[in-house]
Amino acid sequence: MTLESASTFSDGEIAALVKDFYTIVLAQDDHHRLMSDMPDQFREARAGNYRILASNAKQHLA
Repeated sequence: MTLESASTFSDGEIAALVKDFYTIVLAQDDHHRLMSDMPDQFREARAGNYRILASNAKQHLA
């Protein structure tokens, strides 16, 4: 039994959940980024972290 066959959600519902989740994550990041006076080194580290997060998510969703 694969995860896909055991899921109670359709592919479209899962895609909508993932989209909503990342919309919230990006909105929160935008808020923090725009409202803080963060040094550039921290911005670069955060950007690197999000690149890794996006790459991992892409692999897991493939």
